[in-house]
Amino acid sequence: MKHAFYGYHQEKRICKRYSTEYWGIIIKALALVAIFAFAASESPVQTVTQTSWDGDSGVPGPVNSWVTNYWEDTLVTISTGQIALTTSFDPLPHSIHGGTWENLIAADVDGDGDQDICAVDLDSSVKWWENTDGTGTAWTQHTVTSESGHLWIHSGDIDGDGDTDLMTAFMDIDHNEYYWWENTDGTGSSWTKHTIGGDMVEPQCIHGADLDGDGDIDVMGTALYENRIVLFLNDGTGSSWTRSYIDSDNGADMIISADIDNDGDLDVPATLYDELIWYENNGSATVWTRHLVSSASSWDLEIVDAADINNDGYIDLVYAGLYRKLGWYENTDGTGTSWTGRELPHCHSTGAMSVATADMNGDGTTDIVAGFDWVYTVEWWSNNNGTGQAWTHYAVDDLDMPYSLCTADLNGDGIDEPAGCGSGGLRWWSPEWEPLAGSLTSSILEINGEPDWGMLSWDADIHTGNSVYFQVRGGSDSTHMGEWSDTLMLPCSLLTVLADDDTFFQYKAIMKRVDDTTIPVLKEISVNYILRSVGMPEDAYHLGYPFPNPSSYYVSMYFQIPLSGNVKVTVFDLMGRLVATPMDMEHEAGVHGIFIEDLKPGVYLIRIESGLWTETSRFVVVEQ
Repeated sequence: MKHAFYGYHQEKRICKRYSTEYWGIIIKALALVAIFAFAASESPVQTVTQTSWDGDSGVPGPVNSWVTNYWEDTLVTISTGQIALTTSFDPLPHSIHGGTWENLIAADVDGDGDQDICAVDLDSSVKWWENTDGTGTAWTQHTVTSESGHLWIHSGDIDGDGDTDLMTAFMDIDHNEYYWWENTDGTGSSWTKHTIGGDMVEPQCIHGADLDGDGDIDVMGTALYENRIVLFLNDGTGSSWTRSYIDSDNGADMIISADIDNDGDLDVPATLYDELIWYENNGSATVWTRHLVSSASSWDLEIVDAADINNDGYIDLVYAGLYRKLGWYENTDGTGTSWTGRELPHCHSTGAMSVATADMNGDGTTDIVAGFDWVYTVEWWSNNNGTGQAWTHYAVDDLDMPYSLCTADLNGDGIDEPAGCGSGGLRWWSPEWEPLAGSLTSSILEINGEPDWGMLSWDADIHTGNSVYFQVRGGSDSTHMGEWSDTLMLPCSLLTVLADDDTFFQYKAIMKRVDDTTIPVLKEISVNYILRSVGMPEDAYHLGYPFPNPSSYYVSMYFQIPLSGNVKVTVFDLMGRLVATPMDMEHEAGVHGIFIEDLKPGVYLIRIESGLWTETSRFVVVEQ
């Protein structure tokens, strides 16, 4: 017996993925192709849906429901349960300058709205490179000072005049000082040197931040041969500094600022040779409490950075150590009193000497980029699901002795890119996005009975230039599934795709990306069917139940006629007024379908007539 059914599953939600000018075409096309088999049975339509894929992979099935599991995938990632096409980082290096550079930062030095690069070399000078057209492809070099001895650089508006000034840590045989450089006219073309303070043996790190909460930039510093962390509080103009110490007994190698305990003021994370610590600020930068994050012998910690790695709203700490794998510590309760250490996968066991954090692929999660001694590479870890538990590792570039890294939007695309320096020069890397395709194959779904297959539908975020489409296959034996179908670009009926005796079903979601700013995301897929009745005789007339009932958009029904003849279907409201005639045509004996749409909210009666047989059913349409 041949079956036919007219149906359209989740039409409104499906169509929202396409541009407005194609709605009419899509709706008409889907109404024509949505023909599928339904038997004469009172069994309701069954729908199997998958909305999450964050369970186990490698589950071939057969399964009775997909839940969150699937079989296998290529180049896709699971984020918050949804499927997204993995971004591909194929970095294009951009050289800014050759030579050796110890430390770099990104800042808008000339006040033109884009990010420039500043760097120091212990043996030569302090320079900055103007991002000439804001795209990072052309750079103009400017000299702040030609004197050697500057090891570290930072930036901030020291004198409160609205432009970007610079700070450096300086050491030579005769002087050990912390300086700030006044950006005299705000364009970076003229600089005036000011002394912040000294009396620290071989200053190493310098960092500026508003530590006392008075709205100006204060300065703190470390030194190679000091057990002290010095703090200089700014009078707001950079002409007078009040000296104190964050720590007078332990010292540190590198210091940064971040609100670790979530109390609204800036604290000070720091690295020592074998300790990762942070100093709690009492809010006025007058009292500091030392907290240990973790310690071990022979770590040789080099760098610390602060960022919310797992998207819980708390600041975590990322570290790099020459004798420790790259990793991060989770600020478990947001107070800085409990920490959980985590190492990054596919990481060299030693040699991490620089690190920086940012969302470098625009997916809303914080990624990590690091430079390694011994192997002389820069490498990137993409934070796949935003929890810091799943990472994709990429090689960025070879760079001799990558001493320092930073991240900033150097090409004006709204996404931060990494920049680095070392003995191999000063450069930054822009991602090159290639046309990519990835797929996910479901576990095999088993239907306990004889199904008449209905609609395949899905919900996805698809932007111009990207696509999500499907292939499906069925079989009567899960170990011998049929061939994959042709590409299904739109939700459709499976009538001509699957065979009548297929009791096993499998889908393959295929995603393509040809745009460098958007990622296709699959949120949901569903397939529906109805089990054939074993008790309905083929020589009976029958009208099935309306489905869904109540409905917010469309209603579908099936009917059986044992003799060929004309079938007329009419719809009336409760006042007896004729509303629609969805069918008035000849049909062969068998099971067929009815599809009714575009009805206003209300209660309706549907009447079917064929020969001497008439039958009536009722259904309800509600507001969408």
